[in-house]
Amino acid sequence: MHLPGSYATIVGVRRLPCALCLLVAGCLASGPARGPTVLPASTAALEDSIAAWYATDPAGSGVLGGASAEALARAVAEGLRSRGDEPRALSTLARLGGWYFGEISAGRHPTSAQSERAAERLGFLGQLHAASVFPLGAEVPGAWPDVLAQLPRNAIVNRYGVWLSPEGQTAVVVFAAVELTLEPFAREPRPGEVLRLRGAIGRRFARGEVYLTPPAGAVTRTALAGRDLDVSLPLSSTGIYRVEVMGDGPSGPVVLANAPVYVGVDEPRADDAAAGAGATGAGAAERMFALLNGARRDAGLAPLVFDPQLATIARAYCDEMVRGHFFGHVSPTTGTVADRVRRAGIAASMVGENVSQGESPEAAHQGLMDSPGHRANMLDPRFTHVGVGVVATNTEPPLVATLVFLRRSDPSRLTAADVTAAIASLRARRRVPPAATDPVLTAAAEAGTRAFASGAAGSKGQAMDLAEAALVREDRRRGVVRSKACAEWLEIYELADLEDVALLSNPAVKGVGLGVAWRADTAPAGLAVLVLADGAGCK
Repeated sequence: MHLPGSYATIVGVRRLPCALCLLVAGCLASGPARGPTVLPASTAALEDSIAAWYATDPAGSGVLGGASAEALARAVAEGLRSRGDEPRALSTLARLGGWYFGEISAGRHPTSAQSERAAERLGFLGQLHAASVFPLGAEVPGAWPDVLAQLPRNAIVNRYGVWLSPEGQTAVVVFAAVELTLEPFAREPRPGEVLRLRGAIGRRFARGEVYLTPPAGAVTRTALAGRDLDVSLPLSSTGIYRVEVMGDGPSGPVVLANAPVYVGVDEPRADDAAAGAGATGAGAAERMFALLNGARRDAGLAPLVFDPQLATIARAYCDEMVRGHFFGHVSPTTGTVADRVRRAGIAASMVGENVSQGESPEAAHQGLMDSPGHRANMLDPRFTHVGVGVVATNTEPPLVATLVFLRRSDPSRLTAADVTAAIASLRARRRVPPAATDPVLTAAAEAGTRAFASGAAGSKGQAMDLAEAALVREDRRRGVVRSKACAEWLEIYELADLEDVALLSNPAVKGVGLGVAWRADTAPAGLAVLVLADGAGCK
């Protein structure tokens, strides 16, 4: 079937971190081509071609359709190399191209969710970016170079698939990324089995995380010490699990793989992609906020408060990503979400961000909920406020959304007595001997924080220098030689922020002095706490 000018662009995303994208684009030759007529050319045919395993390196050719497909693949590979990628053709993506052809031939335009599900059924494990369906040999809008150009500049595109229709007139190119290696694992393991993920994440990531959403819905997280991956996930009950691997790199957290695992249950046969009314702008943001709180209500959690300040930050970041033609959590100009919140002068003890794309607010929301890492942000009981920003684009999918999560607090209400009591409680809970309040250390710490609060010390470093000088003077006056003392400057927003300060629960600490100050002209304004400790053996 000849489809003049037909093409599709599909983009979808995942968590704070980051995301998954779908469009319509290219492929590279690998191995001998085989006829495309055996491939799934419709959703119904795909139901009979479900893979038994997920794999990052599946067997088979990534170029299907003979010599013409091979020639197209060489052009696509060269186009990918020209943008700095290292392309390789993948068999699952070529087969996915056959599915795209069947869907477009039947007059259907696959959504991001439908495309992702089709790729999952074929056993693809990676980040699906785009697909282009176009007449072979014709330069038409929507052919693979145009689709490739629509992808964010910071997107890695190192996998592709090429599929040519049986009559040789219509080509399909699928673009994707695989930035991890994993040993194949079953899509339908038995209840009670342990899913073992073994492999490594890509070189551009310093570390990673594995998330699991079990049938009950409570997300678990396993942090990787580095790039190597060897994680065992117990599949104790029947139902559908979601397994996700994230890498943390220059663009922030990135979803490297996200796959459903069917344990003791049949895989649903019908597509259940989220539908939507096509709302844009403020209406779409309101809808995503309502969907978010609906999900929290279903999970038995308190609703989040809509925060206009955060909404402004979220909307501005959507605009920035669209204008800058990038996608992710780290901007080359505004930095991370923590930077953006801090620059706005907002005090927060905890901040998070989800970015997403979709055909509708419902599709964008469901894509985030289907990502264990992003779901963890949305259902985190510690968050209190959220801002939602959505902008419409002239590409597919048409909506870009950002959700900024925050735990708001009022550190100005905290006192030195509160901090002292919290430290004592922390040491008791961790079964560490109590640390006595040292009046000399306290006086020195108060001298430093007092200078910071009044502006006499222009920086935290100067305040610590003044505290050290005060301690040295008093020790000299008293004829004391102090060899084991250390100082730590903290900026806290609530008492829970003290939990991760190693010095405060160090059993070697025998005496403590605290200085606490509030300086309203700092942005954001946190409670300044200077801790001087004796007996810790600090360097």
